[in-house]
This record gives sequence, C-alpha cells and structure tokens, in this order.
Amino acid sequence: MVELSRTFILLVLVVSLVELRGPAMGQLSVNFYLKTCPHMESIIRRVMQRKVKESPLTTAPGVLRLFYHDCFVEGCDGSILISSTRGNRAERDAIPNLSLARDGIDVVVRSKKALEKACPGIVSCADILAILARDATVLMHGPSWHVLKGRRDGRLSLEANVLNNLPRGDSDVNQLLKSFEFKGLSLLDMIALSVNSRWAHNWQISLQLIHKQIIHIQSLQRY
Repeated sequence: MVELSRTFILLVLVVSLVELRGPAMGQLSVNFYLKTCPHMESIIRRVMQRKVKESPLTTAPGVLRLFYHDCFVEGCDGSILISSTRGNRAERDAIPNLSLARDGIDVVVRSKKALEKACPGIVSCADILAILARDATVLMHGPSWHVLKGRRDGRLSLEANVLNNLPRGDSDVNQLLKSFEFKGLSLLDMIALSVNSRWAHNWQISLQLIHKQIIHIQSLQRY
C-alpha cells in the first residue's frame, strides 16, 4: 500500500481540527451513535479498507478533497453528495467540483448502503464522510483522531453556493484571505488548505513546507 504523504496528513488534520460550522452542526459527540448504531465506525472502516485495495492511489485523496469541498460551502453537511435534478444543478456538478475523484463519492455510497442494512435511517452521510476522511488517513499510515458525530445531512444543494463560497483557483492572496477569514480560518489554515488541495488534485507539493506546518498545527493543540 502506498504510504500517505505528509501533505495529505496535514490537509486532513486542518479540515478536521478546524471543522467549518454550518446548519449541519448540532450537538456533536464522539458517542452519538453508541445506542442507535454502535458498530457504525467498524462498518465504515471495512468498506474503506476494501475500496482502498481496489483504488489505492485515488480513494484517499478523493475522500479528502470531497470532505474539504463539502465543508467549505455550507458546513460539513454532505450536501455535495446530492445529485442534480431537472430543475436544480447541485453542488457536485458545479465547475470546481467536476474534477473530484468519483472514488470519493463511491466509498460514501457503499458505506451508506452497508449502514442501512445494519441500522437503517440512523447514520447521516455527513458523518460518514467525516469518518471516511479520518479512516483514509489511518489506512495510509497517517494519524488518527476521535471524530465528533451528530451532523445532520443538508437538504439543499445549489451550484451557486459553490461558486459563491469555494475559493477560485485563480484567486489572489487578498481574495483568499477574505474567503478564509469569513469562514473563521487563519492564515496558516489558508496556506495548508489552498496549497494542499492542489496537491490532492495534482499530487505535487513541497514536503519541507508541509513538515513545518504539521508541527505548527499540532502545537496549537486545538483538538
């Protein structure tokens, strides 16, 4: 199995440690499904393990970019997973999201199907995606953390929300700073997410810079 790059580790840490808040964020808890679906994390983990074996080079970065593109728009509500209809073009079909790896969406769909057999109607897709981002990191020899759960799935998914919220690829520094400040994120977060999102798409980055950012992120002890 391909070992996870420090770049990928940093990006998933930033998204997880500085999780963007939106309508989906209710009262979160590590034990949210303890009584209603106690084995949900192990079910998701098994699905992720099978998917990574099938597509080891695209599944992990695909899940991570999906998580980031979902969280930055309306919070981590899974609305990026909603399909477009005849009367509405959804987030997943917005131009910035057309390059998202289908493997990321596929592993969420597989996890949801497996969970519906075990505990139907209980686990949200938003929580599934958050757990998959953590599990992808662990499977590729990255760090682990406790995922807070209890997110509600978004019901609305609009292409316009992506275009109005997700930073453009040609944004200058000032535009990026405004976008990240509006989300309550710092300059360090902006550097990590902007640079490393390009890595998840292009697979190129300076590991020396990433190493310094990881050390700094961990020193903040925000988790």
